[in-house]
Amino acid sequence: MAKSKTNTRTTPHLQAKLSASESAFSAAFQNAKANYEEELVKLHGSERGKIYRYIRSITKSTELPQTLSFGSKSASDDHTKALLFNEYFYSIFTRSSCSAGSPCPNNWQWPSVYIDSIVCSEDEVYNVLSSLDESKATGLDGICPILLRRCAVALTSPITTLFNLSLSTCSLPLEWRTHLIKPIFKSADRSSGFNYRPVALLPVISKVLEK
Repeated sequence: MAKSKTNTRTTPHLQAKLSASESAFSAAFQNAKANYEEELVKLHGSERGKIYRYIRSITKSTELPQTLSFGSKSASDDHTKALLFNEYFYSIFTRSSCSAGSPCPNNWQWPSVYIDSIVCSEDEVYNVLSSLDESKATGLDGICPILLRRCAVALTSPITTLFNLSLSTCSLPLEWRTHLIKPIFKSADRSSGFNYRPVALLPVISKVLEK
């Protein structure tokens, strides 16, 4: 979803435009969300099912057992559960054999297009927004895909502006880079923390930019 342009040097002016664009998107999103929810309330008959699907999309959560055990350790409050999950997931994390300080392979080729030379068009952004899978999980920002898809017409312009400024300044909003780690139950005993696997959820809008 990109075209090349002349390399742009990051300046305080561009950073200010990026900040203003983030605010504009936030305002546009809140307005589109309010309008969409107002339209949902007006639905009648069989169409009212859309209301319940929307409510489920923003409220669904995976309940954990009251008490979780991790071998000899156990937890009954959310904070301790999070700490023990973090400890367990870290212990099973497999690090890549290629570290950040390793030299580049002999056949390494530098990319011909850099991030600050990428431009997104409104058509490209709209096509991605309007084809989002509404059943996908929501990231830490709380913006669910059903809203981005249903409000694509209103949000395409501010999102495109935000994307292009973000790329030209080589700067991504912190919220877009923050994962929400959720424990997903695999099988067997739900009260054992060892029977869960971690899933990292990124904000949907950052996935739109990736596409």
